[in-house]
Amino acid sequence: MPADGQVHAISTNDGYDLRLGLWAVPGFKIEIMEPKTAQAGDPPASTPSEEAHDDSGDNSDSPPEGAPDAKDAGEADISPGENRTDSKAESDSEQTPDSAAKVEDDGKAEKDGAAEEAPETPTQDSVRPNKVKTADDDPKPALADTRNTEPDSEDKGADSSIPETRPSEAPESVSPSSDPIGADAQETDEAATKPKTRSAASSDPVMVGNEPPAPADDESDAKSATGAETAPEGASSDPDPAEKATAEAGDERATIPAGTIILLKGRCEFIEKYFEVIGELIDRGFCVAALDWRGQGGSERLIKGNPRKGHIDDMDSYVEDLVSLLDFLETTNCPKPYFCLAHSTGGQVLIRAAPIIADRVTRAVTTAPFLEFARYRLSKPFIFGLASTLTYAGLGELYAPGTGRKPPCSEPFEGNVLSADRRRYERTAALVNTHDELAIGGPTISWVYAALKSAREIGTLAFLSRIRLPILMLTASEDKVVSSKAAVELAIVARTISQLSVPGARHEILMERDEIREQFWAAFDAFIPGGD
Repeated sequence: MPADGQVHAISTNDGYDLRLGLWAVPGFKIEIMEPKTAQAGDPPASTPSEEAHDDSGDNSDSPPEGAPDAKDAGEADISPGENRTDSKAESDSEQTPDSAAKVEDDGKAEKDGAAEEAPETPTQDSVRPNKVKTADDDPKPALADTRNTEPDSEDKGADSSIPETRPSEAPESVSPSSDPIGADAQETDEAATKPKTRSAASSDPVMVGNEPPAPADDESDAKSATGAETAPEGASSDPDPAEKATAEAGDERATIPAGTIILLKGRCEFIEKYFEVIGELIDRGFCVAALDWRGQGGSERLIKGNPRKGHIDDMDSYVEDLVSLLDFLETTNCPKPYFCLAHSTGGQVLIRAAPIIADRVTRAVTTAPFLEFARYRLSKPFIFGLASTLTYAGLGELYAPGTGRKPPCSEPFEGNVLSADRRRYERTAALVNTHDELAIGGPTISWVYAALKSAREIGTLAFLSRIRLPILMLTASEDKVVSSKAAVELAIVARTISQLSVPGARHEILMERDEIREQFWAAFDAFIPGGD
């Protein structure tokens, strides 16, 4: 399993356990949420349901008048109404004197308060007797001095007073408007009384989110950083709340994923083989969910006696695996939209599932989709008929003729039909040799019959007319495993499927040379929203 991933075992509706890997972009954490809605229909015998019922009963039986608790209510049901009536009468009798006393005290307090407050309201001098005023007959300097002599009240968060003390009003309250020196001195005093958070340059896109605010003790530097000297007279020095929120969330926005890529691999492949691709998807801002199909990789095998056989009875079983994966993702915070990246057999599963996942997956890309074998030693109708006959005869679990236990990647690099990149090819072979439990050999007769039958159904006009999911197929010009011609013909008929050929590529485009992989990533980034 590639590093920094989460491994989960999910179960299909027909009872198979699958291995799933999840990876998140840096700064984003994938969490699994408990399905709380499933507990709403639990029977009353369940302990959580009983506790919830008791809590709701206590809340409904506790009005302000002081009703009895649940136990008393039960006893009141045995003796109809007597205990409840007596308790209510007692509570009323006890509350009446207190209420009357409270009303009397409140009335008395109002009269005393009105008498005491009357002489203290005329002027501001009586509120702050120690204030030194610059002019006896002008009340405005008193407001300015009040602001300057009490910075603590503003530091405690009295933001509502800020708009009333704009720099445009400061010259008028300290000195005549014709004195520019006095106005500058007043602006300096206002900068000294501003909270520290206002020294950030919210109007400077270079500074926001990149540099810390100016030190609070260096008023001149803070003033120059915030552009206070160039601000128009009369404009508020407070930062725009929207700009301030943008500055505070600048780093968080970089960690918001562009979506989740669902990686659907080919036959006999496993998650570990795609660790390079997973890293490249994460670098593009996507979270990744990679699944091992049933019968291969780290998922449950279908033939217990021989786990090396690549077996399946029906390709709809793989569709069930994909639906189970989507259902599991709905219980997580894996970000939407969902996109699919499929290869070979995974491409056929993707196209087969397209009519039922179009509302859950936004777009999809598939490389070298398996719609037909590249070449046949015998005629295709003969092979299809033979595989069908042997399967119904009970021989479907046998290896297909010409295959066996050896994984395809165990062949020497020279002459292989999968990749022209030696390093990546031998890397996959080393993974198989080190982790033999992940490898499978050739397909069974039943697998071949199911794949050919599914490809025949997909190619019909009735099926293609149901596909609404936008799909981009990238075919390999040197593919000797699956037919690129069949993919081209499918794209011509299907309305939402397009096709591009990658020159010089063999079957495994994502495991090819760098210059070939660059062509793939260019097409991927152009087709999948959020790609680089």
